[in-house]
Amino acid sequence: MGKIKINLSYNTYNLLIHDMESFAFHIENGTPNKNLFYNTIIKNMYLRKQKESEAIRNRLLDILNDKILSNSIINDVLDDIESLYNYKNEDKTNRSHGYYISLRPTKALLGMYEEIENNELKGDSISNYYRNLFNDYARLPQDERERVVYSDELKLIESAIKAKKTIRLSLNQNQFECIPYAIVRTNDELYNYLIAGIRR
Repeated sequence: MGKIKINLSYNTYNLLIHDMESFAFHIENGTPNKNLFYNTIIKNMYLRKQKESEAIRNRLLDILNDKILSNSIINDVLDDIESLYNYKNEDKTNRSHGYYISLRPTKALLGMYEEIENNELKGDSISNYYRNLFNDYARLPQDERERVVYSDELKLIESAIKAKKTIRLSLNQNQFECIPYAIVRTNDELYNYLIAGIRR
């Protein structure tokens, strides 16, 4: 699979550049690691979209089960609703700005990219599908974008909190162990904080 080129608006493009810096996506020499950052957003926004679609489908299924007895009719109705939910959203406003990003899918995510191209486009273009993922990301408040970017790390920490396990963290090239208690957001929707006890 070759490079993917995506046309973005000025606001979305600049927000991505800002977040790449804020969330420290760099290689060792300090150069921004754009490819890793873009792949991370696509992966986590795609998974988020899948989870939201599944939750909506399950809620609708509960409603329809109360009203309709036939499972085949229920599935037909859900498919029709899902096609409406995933309507083609051609964002023409981005085309006039000319801010382009390009990325190369990482080997670990090739299966996901193939799944998107084979099953998720539903008549949409590849670049528009990815543009919409980036636009959805850009509409989130900063603390939620941080949660998207660090989704894998968040899951590990939440799992450790639930299991009451110790985790090892790296901060400014120092490592230490701590017992995580909670991840909290600030009221201004800017930051997430880990509340933890340091293990000495």
